[in-house]
Amino acid sequence: MPVITRDDGVSFAVYTYREIIAAKRPSLLKRELEMLQEENGDYARFFGVDGGNIEAIFSREGGYLLAESVWEFFDQPENLLYCEAVGDGETVALVVIRDGNVALDSEVPVENLLDEFNSLSAGSNEYDIYIYGDIPLAEEPSEDHFSFDPSLVSSFNYLKESVFDQLEPNDELMLLPVAEAKREIDLSRSKTPLYIGILVVLLIGGYWFWSSMDQPAPVIEQPTQPQGPPPNPYAAYISALETPAPDAIINKVTSIVRQLYSIPGWEASGIKVTPASVEVDLKEAGGTTDLLLAWVQQNNANFSAQSGKASLTYSLDVANRDKPTKIYNAKDVVTQVYDSLRKVVAGSSVTIASPRDEGKYFATDMTVQFSEITPEIFELFANTLKGFPVVLKESTITLSSGLMSGTITISVLGAK
Repeated sequence: MPVITRDDGVSFAVYTYREIIAAKRPSLLKRELEMLQEENGDYARFFGVDGGNIEAIFSREGGYLLAESVWEFFDQPENLLYCEAVGDGETVALVVIRDGNVALDSEVPVENLLDEFNSLSAGSNEYDIYIYGDIPLAEEPSEDHFSFDPSLVSSFNYLKESVFDQLEPNDELMLLPVAEAKREIDLSRSKTPLYIGILVVLLIGGYWFWSSMDQPAPVIEQPTQPQGPPPNPYAAYISALETPAPDAIINKVTSIVRQLYSIPGWEASGIKVTPASVEVDLKEAGGTTDLLLAWVQQNNANFSAQSGKASLTYSLDVANRDKPTKIYNAKDVVTQVYDSLRKVVAGSSVTIASPRDEGKYFATDMTVQFSEITPEIFELFANTLKGFPVVLKESTITLSSGLMSGTITISVLGAK
């Protein structure tokens, strides 16, 4: 979930999308914010930053900004690493501030913290570190605890009390519906208000014009644009799972299979499924092309026929899943998916390929062979995959006497 909720009901947003937007005409700014809203959620907050630019923060749920709330609690250090066990202690709230900018705001499973710490250790920032709870991070290295190189540590602090429970809700840090946030762009928090930036530009332009009348034009060094937060190291993982869910695809395919049984005088000889489409090869069984055409006109399919053979193509308009907010250990996920499949599809053969290294995560292909199952069992198979970080790659199916046989290949994603 993109929020962490305290026992008192106050929610703090994590996994927010952030982007620095250069100052521009209101019409262009409005259009850009609309595009960002469509991609990243209906809740937002906008703050003025250097040069009259705007930091746009978007989320799919409302709540108070965790990163900024934590940063203010610790008096806004230039580089901050805050890590606190939350909830049942299996996840932690992790906030990283780098050079005064939010680099990370997330809720991370404890077993994945090592990946995060290794990623942070590749930089050169000196962090003020604050930890609370059973966190596998220590000032000195040990068998069970990670330790940063001393050159990356400005101070290391073991907290005696929960900071998360002490955070005061601040209305200035509350995510708002986008329309309301647009009306409340708070330039009072800006380091350089927009109107000052415009005035500076006008003065520089006027001076250049005046001096160019009888002097060589001076060379004006362009200011460096402020850098936004570094890219999310799990961006590829998130992108892979912001796709149609396998269970939704399989349920749609099952509906198509039932529809195929109603074609007069034609039978499906083979079905090929991809995440985007279903291709069906038909063979004549006493029917005519005219009968098939009449059936096609009443059903949503593209049709082609040649020499007693015909094929249908369906476009799978299945909605994408929500943006994932957690990543689990690859071996654990593969084991859970495997055990679940073996329980549902009796007599099936499930094969597991070697995991592929995708950078920050592993992708493990799993192929299931099934024989003479009913559409109802196929739907049960789909529901088994529901909620798992799984991507459907392809499936081939044959039909005989109302039963389905074939294979389906999925890819299971998880942290190293």
